[in-house]
Amino acid sequence: FSGRRLNVTLTSDPARTGIANQRPNLVLDNPYGDKSYTNYLNRAAFAEPALGTLGNLERNGIVGPGTKVVDLALVRLFRFGSHRIEARAEAFNVFNWVNLNQPNTSQNSANFGRITTAGAPRVMQTIAERAADGGYVVNISSAGEGGPDTDAWSGHVSAVLRAAEPAGAAAGDL
Repeated sequence: FSGRRLNVTLTSDPARTGIANQRPNLVLDNPYGDKSYTNYLNRAAFAEPALGTLGNLERNGIVGPGTKVVDLALVRLFRFGSHRIEARAEAFNVFNWVNLNQPNTSQNSANFGRITTAGAPRVMQTIAERAADGGYVVNISSAGEGGPDTDAWSGHVSAVLRAAEPAGAAAGDL
């Protein structure tokens, strides 16, 4: 896995050009801290350039934390006469790996070098679809980590059924 390229920026204008998001000077060989969520970047590796000059840090010179995700889908098609029902179980981020988002790259921020958010945890959903002779699809699904809340699940199903009904069809016709 590999991370996104990042720019460390300043909120000040040391070059006095009026250009926003100027870059600092890189003063240490290694700009990274211990790469934990509290110390991904080393503040001491960066310094504000002298007045009237631009920093020496190249554009996109820092690499953020990488991500790793494994998604899985199990699909089975059942036939009942002329009708088909497709049952699916899907899981996103199956192994529930923590994928850290990007660190704060504004050198003048109190949170500089810290990662304060993470990507989505494992999400699982089950789906059953029936294709009727008229060609429309009824989709019954649930989603969530650790199982859906009963009230939220029933609200989701009824919303999907209303959206899937062809004009003039009643819920009992499905």
